[in-house]
Amino acid sequence: MKAVDELESSSADRSSYDQEEDLNLLLRRILALASFVVNSRLRNIGGPTEAQWRPLHCLYTRGSLRVIELARFCEIDPAGMTRLIDRLEHKGLCRRLRSPLDRRVVEVILTERGAESAKRVEPILHRVQAELLADFDSEQRNDLLHLLSRLANIEQTWPVHQGSAMDEPISRAERDSDLERK
Repeated sequence: MKAVDELESSSADRSSYDQEEDLNLLLRRILALASFVVNSRLRNIGGPTEAQWRPLHCLYTRGSLRVIELARFCEIDPAGMTRLIDRLEHKGLCRRLRSPLDRRVVEVILTERGAESAKRVEPILHRVQAELLADFDSEQRNDLLHLLSRLANIEQTWPVHQGSAMDEPISRAERDSDLERK
């Protein structure tokens, strides 16, 4: 917590908030740039769109998945994933299969055409990542990836995920009261 306190006190000393040091904005800028480049290159080879390549690549690397698992891996709500699977299925890129053990469970598998489409994605992802990190030496790349991995996995230790007061939902009355005060 000492590092958090130091960050907060150094931030309070500044006269204004510096967006250039906002981790969320920096990560979003990097993601936007990488997504733009990946999508442009996929479009140039007639590959899948971003919405399509993420689940296709996930199925290609992980094998068949339940719809809910695929939605979680792709960070898409389950209803949105269902609509996306409808489109992918219509294009012949994947199929739904009902579990023989539990008819309520639906798994998604790639078709041969879907696997071919997914194969085109991986080299582009590798190339774009290499280009993004080209100005870093090997040690800097490893350090950056290590730190980003730590950040990506922080949710297991973050107080919000441990049932803290910050995790409790706010009632409509509390929200309305907060809005009236502002």
